[in-house]
Amino acid sequence: MKNKRTKQQYVITFIGLIVVILGFVKIVSDRNSSPTSNQEQHPLVVSTPDPNPKRTLNDNEKFVAPAKMYITLPEGMEYREERADDPGRPTTIGFYITGGSEDEPYQLYGVYQDKDFTEAGLKQAQKEMEQDSINETSVGGYKGVEGLVTGPKGRYLTLILKDGKLISFSTIPSTGKNKEITTQILSTVSFD
Repeated sequence: MKNKRTKQQYVITFIGLIVVILGFVKIVSDRNSSPTSNQEQHPLVVSTPDPNPKRTLNDNEKFVAPAKMYITLPEGMEYREERADDPGRPTTIGFYITGGSEDEPYQLYGVYQDKDFTEAGLKQAQKEMEQDSINETSVGGYKGVEGLVTGPKGRYLTLILKDGKLISFSTIPSTGKNKEITTQILSTVSFD
């Protein structure tokens, strides 16, 4: 029963974190992309990405189609993906890599939203990170930032901009060992 309760706690925590991140991304991107009164508003046009990778996947490699991203899992890790594709709204994909043990759990969750995001939005997102933990980073050749978010929803957070779209990678629990695992996983990321 203890194992089941632990899994439920992770699911609840995870859902809460996703809601907070998506809400934060929406607020920041709305601030950065709201048109001024003399700008013409254009309808949202959402393209459907090719769900198939352009190359054969390697062992333990996964393809996140909307982001056109390849990511390789360490041995023994599990992967799953969730997609929110509501008409008239940007496509949002959540992807999860989990593993570890009951005593030392590991979870990396990523969020990609097919919505324009700017450098200014990236700077704004850094405000939730501990200032002395913020570092510039690069994932798959795209620049971004990483840092530690503390508090009840503490996590290591890596944010990159790919073609004007935000991809976030969050690591929980935020231990040094888990950050090392995430660094290794993110070093495998490549894009079409």
